[in-house]
Amino acid sequence: MLDIKKEYINECIKYNFIGSIDNTNLEKVEMMLGDDINHTYTFIFNFKDLDYISTDAVKMLQKVYLMSVKYACEIVIGGLNTQPAMMLEIFQIDKLYKVQAPINNVDGNSNESLHYA
Repeated sequence: MLDIKKEYINECIKYNFIGSIDNTNLEKVEMMLGDDINHTYTFIFNFKDLDYISTDAVKMLQKVYLMSVKYACEIVIGGLNTQPAMMLEIFQIDKLYKVQAPINNVDGNSNESLHYA
């Protein structure tokens, strides 16, 4: 089950995704974007609390991208763990969205939490 917590940060809105994300959550995300599009045009999807993204979630992100083009808004993806980052790279979702590099909270080094084989 997916829970989305919303934060207002400066001139953008940050959605913190908690739990598991799949294709059935498209309506929930679509409704939130539709409600908030009047307040800003920049959204941050924080996946810090997601350890796993399925192929259904990838399909949902493709549809959300089309929605962002329709509404002329920018969506930035941040807080990626290893598996979600690899899924976005494999399905080339990282080419559609602006992806923030993960930052280690201990010493602030970028990309330290990503491990590639």
